[in-house]
Amino acid sequence: MQTKATYNLAKMSILSLPLALSLSCGQSADTANLKALKPDTLSGTWAKQFILSSEARAAGTKSKTKVVRLSIVNLKNSAAGIQAEERICDVSTLNSGASSISFPAAIINAFQTRRYTYTFDEGGQSLNLKDGVEVLGAQLSNPFQDSLPRDKNDARVIDQDRDGQIGVTVKVKAQVIITVEGDLYVAQRTFWQESAKVESDNLISGRVDWKQEQYTLGASNPLFTAITPSVETLPNESFVNMKRLPAALDCNGLKAQAASLFAQVAI
Repeated sequence: MQTKATYNLAKMSILSLPLALSLSCGQSADTANLKALKPDTLSGTWAKQFILSSEARAAGTKSKTKVVRLSIVNLKNSAAGIQAEERICDVSTLNSGASSISFPAAIINAFQTRRYTYTFDEGGQSLNLKDGVEVLGAQLSNPFQDSLPRDKNDARVIDQDRDGQIGVTVKVKAQVIITVEGDLYVAQRTFWQESAKVESDNLISGRVDWKQEQYTLGASNPLFTAITPSVETLPNESFVNMKRLPAALDCNGLKAQAASLFAQVAI
């Protein structure tokens, strides 16, 4: 039986470029409606926008990145809490500064259905997730405790985005003296916590506290294997928003409606 480790997110170190997943601030709450909300009222289909913000420094340069994930989440009340089943529909990035990252379309293949459990605080009308974890580019028996592969020959490394390269692929572009670009093949693990206010029975919004570790297993440009940037996550600029959806909406429908569901994300 696996045992989940307790992680102090404030102290975990970041080992490389971020790849992950988030959102814009929520709207004001309907106080009268909040008093009537119960866990079972949250059951249903929701659109989730998840924004993870970070800042990287390398070779005397600095850059900022926001990774935005859009997904469909089914919530169901249970004795253990509010069960969530999430399907990632889209991943995009916003960048500023001397370098940028982006993801090939194949990255969607890397995301399997995620299942996790929120606790619901009726007094505070909030949803909380304390132990989110996601591993990309490797298969770990215990995703909370096992070490992440650092070498491409580690038997736990997989081609998770199914693009013919080990790990998952991240596209990188950097401006130092000249512009350098290429693909990184990485193994990555993200730990996160969500603390969100239930604004109404149709709107949930809050913040994300997160840390990430990542190892470069290979690169199309050898220059990128020689540089390890220092990356700082920005929890104050990392958000989660959820809006209720019709149950029949699929990923294509969600992407078509995203601009009307959520405020535009700015870097």
